[in-house]
Parts: sequence; C-alpha cells; structure tokens
Amino acid sequence: MKVLFVVNPCSGKGKIKNEILAILKVFCGCGYDVTTYVTSAREDAIKVSQEAHIKGYDSIICCGGDGTLNEVITGVMNARSPISIGYIPAGTTNDFAKTHKIPLKLTEAAKAITDSAENYNIDVGKFNDERYFSYIASFGIFTSASYKTNQNVKNTLGHMAYVFEGISNLVNIEEFDISYTADDKEYSGKYIYGGITNSTSVG
Repeated sequence: MKVLFVVNPCSGKGKIKNEILAILKVFCGCGYDVTTYVTSAREDAIKVSQEAHIKGYDSIICCGGDGTLNEVITGVMNARSPISIGYIPAGTTNDFAKTHKIPLKLTEAAKAITDSAENYNIDVGKFNDERYFSYIASFGIFTSASYKTNQNVKNTLGHMAYVFEGISNLVNIEEFDISYTADDKEYSGKYIYGGITNSTSVG
C-alpha cells in the first residue's frame, strides 16, 4: 500500500516529534510504502491531500489535531477522491478521536489503522459550497476560542488554554435569531450557541 503520511509537528505539545520513528516502524512493518509530508503552514494539508490520489497514493494517514484532520478531509473532498484517510490524534484535546474511540497513544492509533479490516464511515458537512467540516460547525459564545487560542499557549497549558480564551468571551454574549429544520421539524428562537458536530464533546 502506498501511503502519504501527513504530519503537523506543532499539534498538541509537539509529541509527534518524539514518536514519529516508532509510528513509521509500525507502517513499514506492515509493508506500507510511506512518504512523509511535514506541514509548515495553515492549509498545507489541504493542498497535499488534494493531489494524493492523482499521485497514486492508496491512503492518507494524518497525525495532528482535529484541525489537521479537517484539512486532510477538505483536500480529499475538494478532489472528489475515493482515497481513504487514517487518523493519529496528536492535538490538544482530541475530541473527535475520543468520540470515535481512536486510541490516543500514537503508536496504538497507528496499529489500529494497520489492523483495521474495513473502512469506518463518518459524516462530512459543508458550508454554502465553500468549506467542509468533519468535527464541528458552530456559532455563538466560545466558538472563537478554537481559532484564537495561540498554538504556543496550547503547547504550554494544554486544554486550559481553551478555557482561558473562552472566559474572555463572557464579557460579550450575543443572541442570534435562528430558524432551522432537523428531522423534518422546524425550530426557531434566540440562541447564544449552536453547533452541528460529529463529537460528544467540543473544545
């Protein structure tokens, strides 16, 4: 199997840096032909994932946080590619991985990929033909915390970095008039938060 291994070295506390050789050993031990791509900027993973199928890769395995996974999914969806995606969670909170019972220990997640007999399907959403999401789409209070929290602060404080950023949102709570349809039923009202998610916890 020809695999593109996309790695975000800044995710979480950079723990991938100490375990990348052990992960590659798992893949090579199963006969995978692995090409490693280390991201260096936002949306790097989108660009390389869009081209993966054209370049003959059978699968993309990404190692990083929920944002890295979303970029890889976006790239695959943009290309309308049939390629499968594997995920090794190395982020700050790893909500998506916890929900879908993906091992949080990096080498165990790698082994779960190589041991898997079949693909596991997930829902993917899209905003107005512009942007895909696999983890969460949300609006209102606290939603900016995941985007505004500094990566260096996340690497130092871990999950608490999101908490401190979220606390700063409490001084500016805004209501939104929302109408939506779910399961053929219509709802409307004033909301301070709303989300569509593939996860049982967020941030």
